[in-house]
Amino acid sequence: MPADRSASDSRTMRVMTWNLWYEFGPFERRREAIRRVIARENPDIVCLQEVFGVRNGTEVRTFAHDLARDLGMHCFV
Repeated sequence: MPADRSASDSRTMRVMTWNLWYEFGPFERRREAIRRVIARENPDIVCLQEVFGVRNGTEVRTFAHDLARDLGMHCFV
């Protein structure tokens, strides 16, 4: 993970948006690239579009959940 930002920019919020394009195309290759770019850019908020999920009973698990877990973030769907 990138180093923490300095205290001098504590009023700045960095927002990233990304259209994941569901799981079309070479998703397995894109999955790691997406994870690396988000980790490198270190945004405060990531807004994801076209996220696919799997329902297991009443719970839905998405790639957004996996990214949040891997990057130490929280996921709200």
